[in-house]
Amino acid sequence: MKSAFALLLAASAIEPACAVDLTGTTVTLDSFFPDLATNNFTFGSATVGSGIEFTLTNGYYATFDFSSDSLAITLSQQNYGFAHGDFNGFRVTFGSATPSTATLDAASTGALTDYSLAGNALYLNLAGQPESPGATIIVDFDVPPPPPPSVPEPASWMMMVGGFGLAGAGLRRRKVAIGFGR
Repeated sequence: MKSAFALLLAASAIEPACAVDLTGTTVTLDSFFPDLATNNFTFGSATVGSGIEFTLTNGYYATFDFSSDSLAITLSQQNYGFAHGDFNGFRVTFGSATPSTATLDAASTGALTDYSLAGNALYLNLAGQPESPGATIIVDFDVPPPPPPSVPEPASWMMMVGGFGLAGAGLRRRKVAIGFGR
């Protein structure tokens, strides 16, 4: 009986893995210079899926390729460089699936030192960063797991009913001595 209870307890502790997946999320890309108050250009919106979501050819010359859990920016202009300013770069705004963290991937070959994730937007500040053609900046994302279900799973119900049954059986077997005071 003890081993069956231990097995039931161990099985109920196993949670299904929550996969990071931005596929199907709408993203919007903007550029800002010389600060975050000055939106130079909105490149539009795209849905994360297969292929490159944004190809920039209006002075930035870069591609933005999202996967289910990362963003790869490939710079493609010779002697690429961003002018100095408080902020010179991009803002990526996420629609339905908002990442909880963003980290620079070790495989990046581009020089990105200033990036942040605030709310549903990723800010990539490239002010003063020299780049060469083919340089790639890779940002990895983590998406928070979905909230727990509001209705308990069958295993939880079984454990709860079993617990009530064991408590009731224990109370029923207990002998109660009733004494009268004289």
